[in-house]
Amino acid sequence: MYKNALLGLLAASPVSAQLNSLAQAAGLKYFGTTVDNGYLSDEAYKALANDAEEFGQLVPENGQKWDATEPSQDQFSYTKGDVVTDLAKKNGQVLRCHALTWHSQLPNWVSSGSFSAKELQSIIEAHISNVVGHYKGDCYAWDVVNEAIDDSGEWRDSVFYQTLGTDYLAISFNAARKADPEAKLYYNDYNIENNGAKTERALELVKIVQDAGAPIDGVGFQGHMIVGSAPSRSDLVTVLERFTALDVEVAYTELDIRHASVPASESALKTQGDDFANVVGSCLDVEGCVGVTVWGVSDKYSWVPNTFSGAGEALIYNDKYEKKPAWSSISSILAAAATGSAGETAAETAAAATTLETKTKAVVTESEVVSAPQTTLQTRVAVTPLLNTTAIQTTLQTRTTAAAPIASDDGDEYDDDCEDEEETEPIYDVPSNGTAIESTQAPVDEPVAAAATEAAVESSSGRVPMIRHSSSAFTYAWNTQTAAGPSAVAPTGAAPSGTAPASPIGTGTGETAKRYYQCGGRNWTGPTKCEESCTCSVQNEYYSQCV
Repeated sequence: MYKNALLGLLAASPVSAQLNSLAQAAGLKYFGTTVDNGYLSDEAYKALANDAEEFGQLVPENGQKWDATEPSQDQFSYTKGDVVTDLAKKNGQVLRCHALTWHSQLPNWVSSGSFSAKELQSIIEAHISNVVGHYKGDCYAWDVVNEAIDDSGEWRDSVFYQTLGTDYLAISFNAARKADPEAKLYYNDYNIENNGAKTERALELVKIVQDAGAPIDGVGFQGHMIVGSAPSRSDLVTVLERFTALDVEVAYTELDIRHASVPASESALKTQGDDFANVVGSCLDVEGCVGVTVWGVSDKYSWVPNTFSGAGEALIYNDKYEKKPAWSSISSILAAAATGSAGETAAETAAAATTLETKTKAVVTESEVVSAPQTTLQTRVAVTPLLNTTAIQTTLQTRTTAAAPIASDDGDEYDDDCEDEEETEPIYDVPSNGTAIESTQAPVDEPVAAAATEAAVESSSGRVPMIRHSSSAFTYAWNTQTAAGPSAVAPTGAAPSGTAPASPIGTGTGETAKRYYQCGGRNWTGPTKCEESCTCSVQNEYYSQCV
């Protein structure tokens, strides 16, 4: 009956689905974004962050980085990351966790320390064990090592490389796998989607980790590009396939495409849309590409203007939260892929409807059992958003995360990550794009990650997504022990259960700690009692938290 009602709605008034719904219908795991805790006070921003049909996957920009999670040795704080994780769980969004071993945003005790190889290995292992262990079961994937290669294609001269050489790569990946055997483990970098020395070094990095017997499941292509200079779709495919040929999955993890000067003209906005479509299209063309994440919700809070003077407008929503031509270009190419109608417009592809022929597998949630259609190869799926008029039924041929060949890179991208403006951050290394650019303070960024839940199944991609109905057309569920039934999913625009604290360590009233704040652990000197309705729960020897 519901399917017939949708067919009637589509016939009467064709509408286009939202990006994550379309991406899943086209065979991707997700279309997502990064979210900064500090921006959640902006209601329009928060509404988009909560919209799982638009953004089915979230990344915490800052809250899981080393300076946020272990500002002093053996003293761990997870307040910012926990708020984001909670938000994602309530919305049924996938959580990509970011980032563990990175040369930037390190606390001084790490970046300025003089350690023996044995000491630094122990520090890396302890940090990853605690942080990944704290989020065990929540993260679809971790960016385990971030930006280990400089812009010339040489190994970045970080404290890790200076002390351990390339051994720190395998050390990091081994520690992450030990802490969470189910999470996908990624290497993440910018300027590796072009053919050049940096791409070749990244390929070498994957082989080094594999030859050491350490686990590496994926490579993240950050995708910070310039309008009109982005690689072609076919060139991007060539590069992606060189990595999947090494038996790792790939994803675009921090996509933004900036205008060199703003405000952008109408023709420049169209070119930007074409560039976004080429990037998303290349992911659709490669079986091992699992998803696309844009690095920010809207131009209002993009990191680009703070880093590249005069540049900006790099995202798919403008500073008034209006959809830009880039949004329409992405929507069209996803809808075309979902229906197999490559030449049609978004409105035409949205009107296409086909039958539903899926195999089902029960997924046990905390409150009930839901029959969740699990797609298989050649499965045809009808996409039916439940709490949105954007009803679309499409044909889906699901893809496995298989391997294929790739190319190299040198490009006009730059670092992904930004930081709180209120804090003093390390100098940000900006790659060369042919113009001399001064090093800059790291831009603003934080977390609003996303976690969903799924029954474990064997597949060539590690975990085939289980699809269940919720406020999102199709929502991935990664961990059946923490899955929330449809009644537990927050409606679009719902506020998170906690607001981002001003700092990771603080108190509530008097000597009590607020919800999600630290209340104990080795070397902890703050409050050990929690406010009413919360209990101090031991997470590990270093960290107890009010929950």
